[in-house]
Amino acid sequence: MYQIYAKNRSVEKDFEKLLNSLSEQQQRTMLTVLATSPKATQASGLVLNKIEKRGRYWQYFPTGGDRVIYDIIETKNTKQVLILFAGNHDKAKIYLREHR
Repeated sequence: MYQIYAKNRSVEKDFEKLLNSLSEQQQRTMLTVLATSPKATQASGLVLNKIEKRGRYWQYFPTGGDRVIYDIIETKNTKQVLILFAGNHDKAKIYLREHR
């Protein structure tokens, strides 16, 4: 099981805002995916709940217009998902371009 952390307070607020905008089912799905299988990808090709590797970061698509960008930290004793960005598609593109 992966522990989920935000990079800083600003990212934590953005992640909470995104989480609160989702339905309860979408919230459960996103948190379950990030906590149990943050490297998995959808074989069915669906846009929602898809995970992609973008450069050195992972990107999760909770809705058609939102993105969560994160890094995975695995050591001998810990498994962590570090949320780097949570927001809409346009801002995610900018974030990825600036953090290659």
